[in-house]
Amino acid sequence: MSLFSNNLGALLEREGLSQSAFARMVGGSQAQVSQVLRGVTKPPKDRKRLLRWADALRLEGQERERFLYEADLARSPATVQRTLANKGVASPVDLHTEAMNDLGDYLQELMEANGITANQLAAGIEADIKIIEQYLTGTPIPENDVDSIARFFRLEGTQRLRFRHLAEIWSTVPIGKARKNFVEILDRLIADEERLTAMRQAMGE
Repeated sequence: MSLFSNNLGALLEREGLSQSAFARMVGGSQAQVSQVLRGVTKPPKDRKRLLRWADALRLEGQERERFLYEADLARSPATVQRTLANKGVASPVDLHTEAMNDLGDYLQELMEANGITANQLAAGIEADIKIIEQYLTGTPIPENDVDSIARFFRLEGTQRLRFRHLAEIWSTVPIGKARKNFVEILDRLIADEERLTAMRQAMGE
């Protein structure tokens, strides 16, 4: 059973709605709602229809976004669902937070491993020191600076791919209204992970 199915059941209980009552509110059938709750069928693919479900459940703000995210996730490929489940990611906010921490930590590790200070990195990529400090705390790194930092540290192979991968997660995984092509983005990230694993194996890491 998917995360969406479990949470839909909890939301119906919270609102005091039976499956039949909810189905009438959203213009569906009790059988369809039952199948979604049991994980037999996936949530509605039609966005307007899914939004009617959110309206019927009186969802707003972050709770509404989490509901829509879980519907996207429930319809996504099994590889995506397994990867996010293994990471303990329950929402776009969680995915952003994880990537933010990973990226900031990785950049800090690169600096420490090479004996580089924030000032030296700033000078090396011709950026303001405040920008580097922001990168270290999770501010998205624009693509041109990703390339500049990779060149500065002479990252190649898996190291370069890992750095670009983390930067891409943090800058492109959607939050709030920027949710377009969510599953497609995750599919691309999964493909990157598979390529990264293959490269590590080939290099004997």
